[in-house]
Amino acid sequence: MKLEDQVCSLELAKRLKELGVKQESYFYWISDEDENFVVPTGTYDWGDWPGYEKFEPKYSAFTVAELGEMLPVCVGDITGDHFDLVCHLDYPHDWFVKYTHCGDKKPYLWEGLDIHCENNLANGMAEILIRLIEKGIVAPSGG
Repeated sequence: MKLEDQVCSLELAKRLKELGVKQESYFYWISDEDENFVVPTGTYDWGDWPGYEKFEPKYSAFTVAELGEMLPVCVGDITGDHFDLVCHLDYPHDWFVKYTHCGDKKPYLWEGLDIHCENNLANGMAEILIRLIEKGIVAPSGG
């Protein structure tokens, strides 16, 4: 599996940065004229390269583990109605990320917080985080 398939997409990484999510991760998206690619933190000393500005890491390429630390386990009133984070794989490779109601009623989904993300769980988790930040439910993790 390629590294690019194990982190959130460049598009979602850009949106998370726009929303103010702190840019600290184990991997970063970088770009040159022809392609975008992911590199581990600290891979290169960019300042030694002529024209390094175009290669300087600009967007955190968050992993599933990093996004899992940013997402709340549940939202709502923990002692009453609340929604729990659920990530599950629908064979053979379609991931779903959602917040599901838990309590004394029949379980149901939180409208708008149900993501089908095909074979990249990090993308689904990033999309859920974006929606939570946009709805004001979660604050970005920093600046």
